[in-house]
Amino acid sequence: MRRTGVIGEVDSVGAHDHVCFVYTERAEWRAAARSFAVSGLAADQRVLMVADPEEDCWWETDDILGAALRSGRAELLHRKTAYADDLADPSDQVDVYRDATDRAIRDGFRGLRAFADATGLAGPPPAMDRLIRYEHLVDGYMDGHPFRGMCGYDRAAIAPADLRRLACRHPSSSPGYAPFRVYAESGGLRLAGDIDYDNVELLTEVLRSMGLPATGSAVELDGAGLDFVHHAGLVALARLAQESGGRIVVRGGPAVVKRLADMLSLNDAGLEVIA
Repeated sequence: MRRTGVIGEVDSVGAHDHVCFVYTERAEWRAAARSFAVSGLAADQRVLMVADPEEDCWWETDDILGAALRSGRAELLHRKTAYADDLADPSDQVDVYRDATDRAIRDGFRGLRAFADATGLAGPPPAMDRLIRYEHLVDGYMDGHPFRGMCGYDRAAIAPADLRRLACRHPSSSPGYAPFRVYAESGGLRLAGDIDYDNVELLTEVLRSMGLPATGSAVELDGAGLDFVHHAGLVALARLAQESGGRIVVRGGPAVVKRLADMLSLNDAGLEVIA
């Protein structure tokens, strides 16, 4: 089972496998990225540091990461090279990290660990939708593969609503941004946390940006991690299923969720809840 939840101290980020780290100061991001990278080296993973050119000196002169760069245990890649097409096709970007992971394994490492400040990719629609779609796809790859990643986002450069959308697509994030989470788990999707009245619209936006459910198809969400679900959240899921002509299945979660769905006759409206 993947480790999930709120990131507390910077020193704890390395214990997580896909992190949304929201920062205020660049020094804060630098400390978190370093902690994440050093944890990867300790786990015998190759570390890929994605940074802007002016940040090269941060890592080249670091006592641990600089030595790792010189020995080949770490690599430094400029952001414009790593994300050459600004996520024009999110699946292509996943392939970049897939290939890098495969190469790390061939070189004798136990996997790949990468960090990148993705603030520059978080533009207005449709850029934001592509970014959330990418986070969905890359998280699916991380589930079951030896790849770990941390995404940095500057809170001063991204609207609070968009930061919440991004944080909800990570199993782990900075505090205050993700009332619920949608992440890959054991080949499926898990919905965890609280779906209250105030974040129903957020839930709809996140799932729609992920392309779920696909037109005319069904998507299953593991609800075992749900703590609370407002009935408006269930109605919103049913409406989303109807929009696409598909179906949403929520399996597990609080017993009251199924009772609410039955009372509202949502099974006939595209939503199925299985206790």
